[in-house]
Amino acid sequence: MWDGLALATDDFGGDFAPACSDSAPVEAAEFTPDECLDAFVAAFGLTERERDILEVLVVSDQSVQDIAATLFLSRSTLYRHISSINKKTGTTSRVALINFFWSWTPKD
Repeated sequence: MWDGLALATDDFGGDFAPACSDSAPVEAAEFTPDECLDAFVAAFGLTERERDILEVLVVSDQSVQDIAATLFLSRSTLYRHISSINKKTGTTSRVALINFFWSWTPKD
């Protein structure tokens, strides 16, 4: 299944999902979480405070109110910072920002 849809199969029971032509594993550069965060901040021109907020957002499962309290901010100030980060990264929501961060890979 892919996105709730069954993949098409041929008469022999094989699926038509694309296959990787190279069977050798691809070596990815290993970055520490801090290095990845720093690269993300540099790539999108985030401020130090936005970096702090992003760091808490991507590792926390707390509510927005709890995150704001942890960072000593009002909820509206936290939302203003998140909005600024969204604008800089081209994302449209807090969830999209978090997903984008985890899917983004630093370029050397």
